[in-house]
Amino acid sequence: MKKVFYIGLLCLPMIFSCSSDDSPAPPIIADDGPGFEVTTAIVDPVFEQALVDLDFDDKVDGTVVTSKILGIRDLILDDLGITDLRGIQDFNDLENLSVNGNALVRLDVSDNTKLKFIYADNNALTFINVQDLAILEKISAPGNVLVSMYTSTNPALQLLVLNDNDIEISDVSMNPALTTFSIENNPVSCIRVSAAQLADIPQNWSKDAGDTYSEDCN
Repeated sequence: MKKVFYIGLLCLPMIFSCSSDDSPAPPIIADDGPGFEVTTAIVDPVFEQALVDLDFDDKVDGTVVTSKILGIRDLILDDLGITDLRGIQDFNDLENLSVNGNALVRLDVSDNTKLKFIYADNNALTFINVQDLAILEKISAPGNVLVSMYTSTNPALQLLVLNDNDIEISDVSMNPALTTFSIENNPVSCIRVSAAQLADIPQNWSKDAGDTYSEDCN
C-alpha cells in the first residue's frame, strides 16, 4: 500500500506567521497493491463451470476476473441446467446470448447495452428485463411461464417469439421494426398495436384465432 505523509513546516517566529487555515488535509493515496484484479461474482456454479469450460475462467470459486469476460460477444450456454445468470451484467460487449433449455427463472440483461440477440427457449422464466436495450433485435423465449413482456424501450426489435407462455398483457405498439411476432397459446386476448401496424399486419405475425389486434386493449 502506498502512503503519502505530509510534514508540516514549523512556524518560525519573527520570520513566518502561522496559518490559521483549517482546510482538510489531502486524502491519503492508496492502492490495492500489485496483482490486484477486479472480479465479478458468479452465483451459480453451473454457470461458472461453463465459463471455465469456455476458458473464460480457471476454477469454480464464485468469481471470475472481470477483464477476462470483457470483449466476449457470443455466449452460448444451451442445455446446461443453469438456474441463475447473475454476473451477466459485466459482460459489457455481449451481443448474442443463448441460454435455451436451462432452468432460469429470471433474466436481467438490462445492463448489457450492446446486446442484439436473446435466445431463452424452454426455461422456467417468469421475468425478462430488456429495458432500454436500444439495439436489441431478437427475443426468442417460447416455452416459459412469462406473464408479460415489456418491449416499449426496444425500438429496433425485429423478432419476438413468446408462444407457450402465460402472457396476459401484450403491447408491441412501440416496436415499429417488428416483422416476426408469435404469441400463440397464451391467455392474452388482445394485442395492443400502433395504427400503422394495425393497418398492415406483417405476414410473419401469428396469434390464436380468438385473439385480436387493437390500438386500445381494455
